[in-house]
Amino acid sequence: MNLVIDLSHLVKGHFELTSEQNDAFLNTADVADILNLSVRTIQRYAHSGIIKYKKVGGTNFYLKSDVFALLKNR
Repeated sequence: MNLVIDLSHLVKGHFELTSEQNDAFLNTADVADILNLSVRTIQRYAHSGIIKYKKVGGTNFYLKSDVFALLKNR
């Protein structure tokens, strides 16, 4: 399990975009914390298209800007 978590952090760091774009990828738990929702609700949002995501090795990643746009429109 620790290997998966370490890999997740490695992938997350790898997918951080340049500072010019000022955006990064967040995992499902991060998004749930930001939006104050359950992890399962975030998964439902992703599946229904409410929030865009990229799947990398079984882990969903969300653009920080998309998460804050959703937060702003709630």
